[in-house]
Amino acid sequence: MIFKDDTIKFAKIAGMIFIRYFIIFLWFTPSIILQAGSPPSIGKQKSKSASNTDTTSLIPAMISVIESGERTPQARCTLDSLIDVSNKIGFIPGVARGTMMIGVFYWENPDSALQYFRIARQYSKQQNYKLGYFLSTHNIGTIYLNYGIQDSAIFWLIRALGTWTPEIGMNRHAKIQLDLGTWYAAREDYKQGLNFLMPAMNSMKRSGDTVKLRSVYNELGILYTNLHNFEKARTYYEQIFIITPEQFMNGRFWADNYNNLGTLYMEVKKDYDSALYIFRKSLKTALKYKLTDKLLIIQLNMGSVFHMLHQQDSSTFYLRSAKARIDKFTPRIHMAGLFINYGVALLSSGKTDSAKYYADKGMALLDDAGAANMKIAGYELLFRVDSVRGNYLSALRNLQQTKELTKQLYNKEIMLKVAEKEFAYQMQQKNDENNYLKRENTLKEGIISNQRLILGFAIFIILMIAGILIFIVYNRKKLQLLNNTKDKFLSIISHDLRSPFNSLLGLLNELHSGYDEFTDDERISILRMLQTSSQNTYHLLENLLEWTRAQQGKISSVPEIIPVRTSIGKTIDLLRARAEKKGIEIRNEITPALTVYADPMLFDNCILNITNNAIKFTPSGGTITIHDHKNEKSVFVCCTDTGIGIPGDYLNQIFKLDGKVKRNGTANEPGTGLGLILCREFVDLMHGKITLESKVGEGTTVCIEIPARR
Repeated sequence: MIFKDDTIKFAKIAGMIFIRYFIIFLWFTPSIILQAGSPPSIGKQKSKSASNTDTTSLIPAMISVIESGERTPQARCTLDSLIDVSNKIGFIPGVARGTMMIGVFYWENPDSALQYFRIARQYSKQQNYKLGYFLSTHNIGTIYLNYGIQDSAIFWLIRALGTWTPEIGMNRHAKIQLDLGTWYAAREDYKQGLNFLMPAMNSMKRSGDTVKLRSVYNELGILYTNLHNFEKARTYYEQIFIITPEQFMNGRFWADNYNNLGTLYMEVKKDYDSALYIFRKSLKTALKYKLTDKLLIIQLNMGSVFHMLHQQDSSTFYLRSAKARIDKFTPRIHMAGLFINYGVALLSSGKTDSAKYYADKGMALLDDAGAANMKIAGYELLFRVDSVRGNYLSALRNLQQTKELTKQLYNKEIMLKVAEKEFAYQMQQKNDENNYLKRENTLKEGIISNQRLILGFAIFIILMIAGILIFIVYNRKKLQLLNNTKDKFLSIISHDLRSPFNSLLGLLNELHSGYDEFTDDERISILRMLQTSSQNTYHLLENLLEWTRAQQGKISSVPEIIPVRTSIGKTIDLLRARAEKKGIEIRNEITPALTVYADPMLFDNCILNITNNAIKFTPSGGTITIHDHKNEKSVFVCCTDTGIGIPGDYLNQIFKLDGKVKRNGTANEPGTGLGLILCREFVDLMHGKITLESKVGEGTTVCIEIPARR
C-alpha cells in the first residue's frame, strides 16, 4: 500500500511539529472563523467557534489513531476532526493530507478511496499545493495498480511523475519509480521494470527508508519468481526479513511474505511439500488477524499445490473457497488464475465440459500483454481438454501457443540478465566518473566532457553503420531463402497438385455428363475414387504447408528428456489398426530405460511418418521392427521393415523436394513424396541426422540420430 507508509511518516511530522505549533496558535486564538472561499470540510462540521480545550483534546487521539493505521469509526471521526480544524485555521496541507488519509482509510474499497483522492487532488490544484497534488495523483495511480486496472494505472503514474519537482523529495520520486517498475513487471516487460526498480532500490538505500525498500525487495522477488530464478527471488525475500524492524512484523507482513515464499517454492523449485507448509502458515496468519482481503490468493495457491500433490479433494475445496470470495474488487489476474486452476481440478475429476468453460473464462480475463506464466497454464489446460475430446487440430494449436510463450519467457529472462549487466556497468561508470571529476579542475572537466561527447558520437555512428550493414546482410539472406522456398513451393503446386485436381475434375465431369447411364454400383465406385483422391490431395497439401512452415522458421524445437519406448508405443497404437488391416506386425524393441533430449512433438511426428511409410511399402505378412543403439553422445532410433525396398537410383533423390520420388504402396496406397522430407526438416530442427539404407526385395532401414542429453 503506497500511502499508508506516508501516513505514518506524516503522523510523526504533523504530530510533533505542526500540532505543537497548532497548540500555541490556538492558545492565542480563542475563536477562528472560516475564511471566504475555503472548501467545506469532509465529515461532520464543528461549530465555527471552537474552544482551546475542545480542539487540543483531539491532538493525542489524532496522533494515536493515525500512527496505528486503524480503520474504525473512531479513526474516521478523528480524521474528520483533523480536516475540520485545518479548515478553520486555513492550514492547506492539513485539509489535503487529511482528505487523502480518508482515502487510505477506504483503501480496501477502491471506489471510495478514489473519490477522496480525487477530492484531495482537486483541492490541492485550486490551492496550488504542489505536494498534495503530486501525492493524490500518485495515490490514484497506485489504487488502479493494486487492483489490476493496468491502463488507468500507467496513465496516473506517468501524470504523477510529470508533477514531481526536486523540492517534493527524492524519496517520493523513488516511490514513483517503484510503482512504475511494478507496472512494467506486471506487464512482463522485465527489462523496463528493472530499469525503474534498481534506481528506486539504490535511492531508498541511501535515504535509509526501510519501509519502501521492503516494497522494492518484494517486487524484485516477484519479478524473479516469474522468471523462475529461485536464488535471486529468495535473496530479495530474505532481505525483507533482514531490514524490517521487529515492531513492523505484524500479521499482514507475515501473511504476505509467507504467501510469496510459498509461491516461489511451488512455481520455481517445484518443492510442493515445502510450499504447502509455508502456505498453511500464511493462511493461519490471515485467519488469526482477520485479513479477509488476503484469503482469496492464499486459498488459490493452496488449491494449486494440493493439485500438484494429487490430492484432488483438498484442491477442489480450497479452489471453491477462493471462488466464493470473488467480488467486484477482485483483480482480473487473480480471477483468471483461479478459473484456470479450477478448470485443471475439474479436468482431473473427469468433468471435461466444465473444465473447458472455466479455461475459456480465465483466458478471456487475461490481457493481450503480460501474464505469460498464467497464459501458459491456460493453453496447457486447453490442450489437455481438446486432446481428451479428440479435437487434435485445436490441441496442436494450443500446444504451439504454449511452446511459443515458453520461448518468449526464456528470451525475456535473457534480456533481463543483459539489462542487469548494463545497469551494473552504468552504475560503476557513474561512480568512476564522479571520483575522477572531483580530482580535476573545471578546465579538465570541460575537455573530458567534449572528448566523451565526440567519442560517444563516433561510437554511435559506428554502431549505427554496423547495425545497418547487419540489417542489410540479414535481410538479403532472408530474402534469398524466401525466394528459394517460393520456387520450391510453386514447383510442387505445378507438378504434384495439378494432376490430382485434373483427376478429380475428370471424374466429376464424367459423373455429371453420364449420370443416368451409370448403374448405382458404378456411381458408388466413382464416389469412392473421388473420396480417396480428395483425401490424398488434402494429405499432400497438409504436408506441403508443414514443410513450408519449417522452411520459414515458424516451427521451433523446445527439447526435453523423452522416454523413447513409451513415446514410440503411443505412435504404434495410432498405426496398429492400419498395420493389422494389411497383416503386418509392428515390434517395439526399444530399450526400456532409453531417453533422448528432443522436442516431443517433432520426435513423435518423425516416428509417425517413418513407420507410416514402412507400412505403406511392406506387403501383407511382413514385419516392422523399431529398435535402437547408441554411443556416448547420440541415440539412434531405427525402423526396419521387410518391404519391397527402394531402387538405388531413388536413394539419392528421396530427401530432395524436387527429386520426384513418388511411388504407390504395396496395396496401391498413393504417396505424396513429402513424408521423409518433413522428417529430415524436423530432425534438423532437433540438431540430429537421418539416414536410410535399403535393398530391393529385402526391405529398408531408416535411422534418426538424436542427442542423448543437453
